[in-house]
Amino acid sequence: IPKDINNDELLAFNPHILVPGSPQEIEIVRLIFDLFVSHNYTVTEISNLLNAQGIKAPNKSKIWNSKKIKSLMSSPVYIGSNQYGACVKHNVFPPLIDRSTFCAAQAKIYGKEKFVPVTT
Repeated sequence: IPKDINNDELLAFNPHILVPGSPQEIEIVRLIFDLFVSHNYTVTEISNLLNAQGIKAPNKSKIWNSKKIKSLMSSPVYIGSNQYGACVKHNVFPPLIDRSTFCAAQAKIYGKEKFVPVTT
């Protein structure tokens, strides 16, 4: 939750508020998917490129690695879905990545020809 959101009433109703990142962060997410899906970069090549460009990774380490790239690309949050444990709710907010790109990334990550997401 951003520091500028201090509405106790809002937080009492919904203690978890997801807000989009900065335009630069959104472009990095899109770049990662594009490099992986459209340009056949490996997760290692993507992490090396981001680190060489001085692009800070999220979290405390601030350095990209294969695990962070795979984790980012495996998260349904980028297609507008919210996941809590095994439960996924779709169309919760506007997607940053289209479903076909997301599914293509999952297929490559998991080594399958096609990836069909489970929907409920």
